[in-house]
Amino acid sequence: MAEEARETALWTGAEVKLIQDVGVAGPHRLTANLPALQEADAVVVVAGMEGALPAWSADTSPAP
Repeated sequence: MAEEARETALWTGAEVKLIQDVGVAGPHRLTANLPALQEADAVVVVAGMEGALPAWSADTSPAP
């Protein structure tokens, strides 16, 4: 899923930064990437079993 979103964004000419494996089980991995999330024009979040990552990411980034 994440790779499809990445490929689609690249196809449109967007600059893409893929950040993987930053689930809520290891919040330090997400906070380490906060500058990139806060500077992004858009963020695509793909959640696994926990399903909490999208809500947590939405609280950390102003991007849609």
